[in-house]
Amino acid sequence: MLRYLLTTIRKSRIRIIPALQNSPKRNLFAEFIIRRIRIFSVLKQIPIHIPNGKQFFLDGYPFPNSFASAVIDGLKNVGTSPTLIYSPPSKTSRIKICFRLFFYSLLTVPVLFRIIKTKKSRLDLVDLQVLIGYVGYTVFLRNNPQITPIVISDVTPESHMIWAAALSLKRQVFWWQIDYYYYNGPSNESMVPFPCSHAAVLNQKGLEIVLSQAPKAHVYQLNPTIIQPLRRIPEKPILGLATNGFFVGSPSQIELLIRIKKQFKISSIRLRLHPRSELDESAFPKDLVTIAPRGERIEDFAKSVDLAIVGNSAVQLNLLCEGLPVVHLSGLDPHGFDSYGYCQEGFTFGASDVDSLDLEAVQNFYSDPLWFNRLFEYLNIKDISRCRPLTELKIN
Repeated sequence: MLRYLLTTIRKSRIRIIPALQNSPKRNLFAEFIIRRIRIFSVLKQIPIHIPNGKQFFLDGYPFPNSFASAVIDGLKNVGTSPTLIYSPPSKTSRIKICFRLFFYSLLTVPVLFRIIKTKKSRLDLVDLQVLIGYVGYTVFLRNNPQITPIVISDVTPESHMIWAAALSLKRQVFWWQIDYYYYNGPSNESMVPFPCSHAAVLNQKGLEIVLSQAPKAHVYQLNPTIIQPLRRIPEKPILGLATNGFFVGSPSQIELLIRIKKQFKISSIRLRLHPRSELDESAFPKDLVTIAPRGERIEDFAKSVDLAIVGNSAVQLNLLCEGLPVVHLSGLDPHGFDSYGYCQEGFTFGASDVDSLDLEAVQNFYSDPLWFNRLFEYLNIKDISRCRPLTELKIN
């Protein structure tokens, strides 16, 4: 099972290191202390005991329009009682957090010391953070043998940790495809790095990547997405912009928004921030953006604008399915141009530079009679015989 842990470390670094680089700068002494304390941070979110009667475990709070809420709604819609699903509360008391840190630290620190003593160890602080989380989740699963983790396809470092821990204990894992990611990416990183016992999939790509890792997995089909007729772009469109979790309002990103506003000659950009974003209007120059309400549904955002600009995010396809033309633009996150492959596949109009944007070119792209067929084929499952309806879900 060592390979699962090593893969977890490698993949977690992809998200943890950029987050550290974008964190507030402190003096050298404070940074030295905080970076060493941070390696235990994941322990504060690992429960110690799950109430009896719970069968599924989600590691995210289901706030409105979140991935966790989509999973819970999907299970409820096929008759699974909400009482069988555990997800963390929106807030956890400081006493409980301190107790978790104390409890899991007692069990993980000895492992940490053994590694530090090994002179050949080349693990840095990020690697140690992942290792401690892995050990913590292993203890958690041993203490709660009735629990099956649900891993959402937007795999976070914590999801990698609990997934690897479950496999080390030969436990079942339920992978849930939450969106139409391009599963040969982004950045050549598969969203299904490990085997799973059960999976709920949306499209052929999701099915193929699950079977490549787990040929004997029990696979269930989620409800297919209905593609709404695509709207025409008016001469003076209301412009929207939807961000991913890597949009932090950096100076270069703010400058790009200013250039977008100037290019389209508009008074303001309607901005839909990622659900995990902590930005507000104070992070932007006056009159640059109007921020959509927190928790606004994709459908409502799509109805409020005539054209959307999006970085590397699966929300591109969600908006297209709502009938809204989309432009993929690089520079809104650190992942370059078209890391999901949507432009390459012919689903989304793409531009590497805002100055090259032309509304007529966008309209012509979406007027292609083959565009709908390409998108429809991608969103659906060809090998339907390999899937069962989600209503037949059984996990022993």
